[in-house]
Amino acid sequence: MRLTKLFVTGSTLVLAMLTALPASAQQLFPVTQFSAPARSETPLFQAAPQQQTPAPTTSTNTNDRRFGAGIRAGGVTTAVGGSVRYFFYGGPLGVQGQVAWSGITLGDLDWKGIQFQPSVIYRFIDKKFNGPATLTPYAGGGMNFVHSFFGEDEEIFNALALDDTTLGVLLFGGVELFFERLPNLGVSGEITFVSNDDVRTTSVRGVAFAAAAHWYFW
Repeated sequence: MRLTKLFVTGSTLVLAMLTALPASAQQLFPVTQFSAPARSETPLFQAAPQQQTPAPTTSTNTNDRRFGAGIRAGGVTTAVGGSVRYFFYGGPLGVQGQVAWSGITLGDLDWKGIQFQPSVIYRFIDKKFNGPATLTPYAGGGMNFVHSFFGEDEEIFNALALDDTTLGVLLFGGVELFFERLPNLGVSGEITFVSNDDVRTTSVRGVAFAAAAHWYFW
């Protein structure tokens, strides 16, 4: 134990004497300076980086489809027919034309109606889902022509025969759904309103739902 203390004391004295020597003398007896290693500031446990959850929907303006044709079903008279849409320069404003047929059989009598709807349509900015689908809201308005036939082929009902045309206002609004795997196909559902006068006791006015599917060629 005493030897250890003497060794430490002697080493300290020698180191102090060497440090006190002039610079020229210290070159003969270089003294190596020891420094404690720097402490690492890295925490033992690091928090995992936060991941941003993508928004469920985003608004885009990528719907540049111009011309589409397809089928339509529904409305006040539950008519089935064809529909075409054309958007000017692939923009939001376009025109729409629909022709549909409806019929009701009452015993030996047939009530038939042909419906023609020219209109203006405006589509809003697309809503892109967090998935393989895009939703496009739209609205529009125009005219609704309904030509009705009733009892013309039955002689006994000639007095009740009907051949009449009514004109009304058409308003509609809905959404059109597009899929990534079938980008040219649009499936839509809409609420329509027509203001036509009743045909005898048959109502051809009111609010109803209609569905359509269009294939856009360009």
